[in-house]
Amino acid sequence: IEQSYAFASTMSGKEIVLKELNDLSANDTQIIKNAEKNLNHFAKQSGYGVTLLEIAFDASLPRHIRQSSVVLLRQYVKKHWSDIGDKFEEPMVSPSDKEKIKSVIPHGLSDQEEVIRNAVSAAIATIAALDWPDQWPNILNDLLSCSLKGDKQPNQDSILASGSMKCLDLFCDGDNGDENISTVMNLLFPPMLDIVDHQNKAKYSEKFRSSAVSVMKSLIGWLTVMKEERKQDVKLFFNSIAPHLFPKCVQILSEPFNPATDDNSLRNSALQILLELFAEYSSQCKPFLQTMLPPLWTLFTKGSLLYQTWVVSIGEDQSVNDAWEGTSDAVGVQDLLINLLQLITTFIQDRRYSKFLKNAVQQLVSVMLVYAQMSQDQVEEWNEDVDKYVGEEEEALNEDLSLRSVAISAILKICGVEDEEEGYSPFQGEGLNHTLNACGQILNRQDSKSDPHFWKAKEAVLFVLGNISEELIDRSEELKFDYISLLNSLVPDLHSSQFPLLKGRIIWLGGKFAKVLNDDLRTHFFKVAVESIKNPSESLVVKVSACKGLSYFCLNLDPLASKLVPMLDDAIPVIFQILQHEGDNILHLILECLVTLVKADVEALARWHQAGFTLQLGKVWSDNGSRPFISDIMGDIMGSLASNPHCSANFQELISPAISTILNVPDQNPSMTTTSIRIVERIIKESSVSSEIFLQNVLPPLLKLLNNTDESGYIDAGTNALLAFINKLPKELSIWKIEGETTALQLILRFVANTLRNENDNAVIPIGSLISNLIWRLSSELSTILSEVLQAIVLRLRTAKLSTLVQSLILVFARLFHSQTIQVSTFLAGLNLPPTEKYPTEENALQFVLWIWTKHAEDFHGEYRLKVSTFALAKIFESLGDQLNGIKAEGEEIPNTDPNVIMTRSRAKASIKELNMREKIFRVILNEQRTAQEEEDEKNKRGTDQYDDEDYDSEEEEAADFESIAKQLGSHFLDSEYFEGSDDDWEESDQMAQEDPLNQIELKKWIEDWMKGLFANQQAVFVSLANGLEKDKQQSLERILKS
Repeated sequence: IEQSYAFASTMSGKEIVLKELNDLSANDTQIIKNAEKNLNHFAKQSGYGVTLLEIAFDASLPRHIRQSSVVLLRQYVKKHWSDIGDKFEEPMVSPSDKEKIKSVIPHGLSDQEEVIRNAVSAAIATIAALDWPDQWPNILNDLLSCSLKGDKQPNQDSILASGSMKCLDLFCDGDNGDENISTVMNLLFPPMLDIVDHQNKAKYSEKFRSSAVSVMKSLIGWLTVMKEERKQDVKLFFNSIAPHLFPKCVQILSEPFNPATDDNSLRNSALQILLELFAEYSSQCKPFLQTMLPPLWTLFTKGSLLYQTWVVSIGEDQSVNDAWEGTSDAVGVQDLLINLLQLITTFIQDRRYSKFLKNAVQQLVSVMLVYAQMSQDQVEEWNEDVDKYVGEEEEALNEDLSLRSVAISAILKICGVEDEEEGYSPFQGEGLNHTLNACGQILNRQDSKSDPHFWKAKEAVLFVLGNISEELIDRSEELKFDYISLLNSLVPDLHSSQFPLLKGRIIWLGGKFAKVLNDDLRTHFFKVAVESIKNPSESLVVKVSACKGLSYFCLNLDPLASKLVPMLDDAIPVIFQILQHEGDNILHLILECLVTLVKADVEALARWHQAGFTLQLGKVWSDNGSRPFISDIMGDIMGSLASNPHCSANFQELISPAISTILNVPDQNPSMTTTSIRIVERIIKESSVSSEIFLQNVLPPLLKLLNNTDESGYIDAGTNALLAFINKLPKELSIWKIEGETTALQLILRFVANTLRNENDNAVIPIGSLISNLIWRLSSELSTILSEVLQAIVLRLRTAKLSTLVQSLILVFARLFHSQTIQVSTFLAGLNLPPTEKYPTEENALQFVLWIWTKHAEDFHGEYRLKVSTFALAKIFESLGDQLNGIKAEGEEIPNTDPNVIMTRSRAKASIKELNMREKIFRVILNEQRTAQEEEDEKNKRGTDQYDDEDYDSEEEEAADFESIAKQLGSHFLDSEYFEGSDDDWEESDQMAQEDPLNQIELKKWIEDWMKGLFANQQAVFVSLANGLEKDKQQSLERILKS
């Protein structure tokens, strides 16, 4: 360092580095940059790391300088200590410097400054992750010995113990290699369990014991990541460690709880470790649950009283604020209770656990409803900031980390609402009954009138009932739930302005039950909602809630639509006024409301359009069009206007000048431009009539934009818009002149050609679908240039890096192979491709296309695309036959399966099996069947094995009956006429999949039939190919043939 710092050669290495460290805190940006540059240069010199340590341990230097030196040391270690990993930079730290650093750095764990100890702990953990156990075998034992000295005594040993425990915690939280988990578990779990034992409270502080629990949590997380590969270690943990760990957690959670003064770090760490275990190891943890429930229930109920008293009734006053929210040094009650509720939610949603709660569900819901109340601070904040209220209410259903949201989510799980995809209700339908009973008890409380905060409990109940409304309506007779009486009982609150949040909730609830209300009650609630919106003195929170309620009402207006919808005529202008309030959440909610309102009645929408609705909507779009969520919502609203036969043409003529202006100056507001293109797509798709004025205003600037851009966002949105034009007006595109004698179709093809030359893979991905649709809809018009298009696709495939782009372009060939297998094969075989740096061997296009296709086949995604690809490969297999034997395919990795070798991710090795194209296609098709079979087996397993234990009577689930509608046509060739498009209008993407006969075929069954047909018709070929497969694949074939 001294030699490299020539202009100050009289300074020592320490002085030189110290000068640069001082410069890092200068106010001059250039000085800081120079210091960083010099320090990066010094990092390449021998002795740099040792010098940093010398500075770090000089107690006479300022604390921030010492801390910076340790931080730089850790960065130095990450870059230069080991050449394993992608962060390594030359040169590597010399062996002598490594030894000096490792011999000195542990002394920093007893430094008087906590920030230095913490920085040193992080640096040691980083080195240990690289050198332990081979190059630093004693470090964990040394850290453990120091930790066991305890931190309760006011001496140097206490400081050293704290630093050592911090280091162990950081080490266990890192990535330390798969093969080391057993060693670390055996070394650390016993002493950590001893540290957390309540009998050792005199030796170890609560924070120290919490760190010990954190070490164990990290070890469990480490084990969880590898639990499939390290099943023996999992078994060892639950046989030898868990029987001691769970009682320790019971001890911790049973210790006296003084919420006003306690640091909850230890309890919180215990809950976190239980969360990890019960969530990841339900079968193994089940025997320990019963002993855990009493202390958890005590904390759960005591916490609800604290929440009611500290938070709901009086708000967070200063005397308990720190205890509730926590500080930088202590975990607050709030975080503790959130983890507790998440743990209880884990019990609720796993049927192994939920049966232990079966007899206490109603009490469980009752306590959860306490946590579901708004806090007093929330009431004040939400009445003041309605945008925040709207946003946080939405988050409450997405399990954001607040007590209210976690509690509501737990109740919905009890009712089975959030488990529909799994087909599982944790309490076999009784959850709804228990929830109704708990809600009824709260609504019928005798002291409700004397409790000024009762309305919050009432609001929480109504929020829950609204979110389970569908289930309550479907099972109203069975549950004997009288929703009419409930809504009638709430009518007085509709006419009170004392609690705006409650009034808004009641209007919303009326909308949730709208489809089953009698006409009088539905009309009354609808009128209140409309009048609340129109009333200038009504609070904003009620207005936005009324808008949300109207959204639900408008989905269930029949047979009252003609009576109720006209009431909205005067409310629509006020709704647009609400949009003037700042905030994305209000904007989103009101626009979503408009999406529903515009679909309520076509005549009303036409009436609103004439009254200025479209002009007001255009202003909202102009003011907010660059916001990311606007595009789809505006598309929905404008799509409804375009599809309305009473106003479609006029709407298109009215909106098209604005769109044209935006498209003509795209870079003025790129977000608005992208939104405009997407709106063009929706209008074309939805329009009941095609306005010539709209087409003249929009299509020319759109095509001009697309032919003069390489921005992937424009290309993506523009491709979808062009797909809409192609599918709606294909013939018109081929004859409509835009630039002199140039047709719209020719400009589209120019766009295709330009995009294929784009070097950005992401920008090119949508083009494959566009080309396929062009061929589908306009095959005769493209016949003369199809060969040029295919050649351009081949050339772009040669430069493709992304698998998604390969899939997009290959699917063009896949569809063509179905109808013209021999013709396309002949054309590609005659197209010679010169060598390139990426593909140095000369080959023809057929060889290349099949090679890259089969190489990426397993990366294809989307059920329809997989079908198109698989069926096309089967067609090629049968049509080209022996010709495929002479085409080379990408080899496959064959993993080392030696049972005597313990394989880890870092040690796994593979060999390559060379394949010809016939073998490769056969394997690709078989792999698709195996993947489908695995998914089917996994689905069945989730319904049976996952919950199978000795005292649980699992319910039988019906297996899905996938009846194949594919017909075996001769030697399994597909009908070549499938490729001809229908004359009916249809939408791209989803519509193509719906219209294509291939998509009606069940893939797994079809492959099984195809394999059987191949065995029956070409047995020698089948046997030869099967003999080349690995054993597990051969077994799959045997099962197929026997099925």
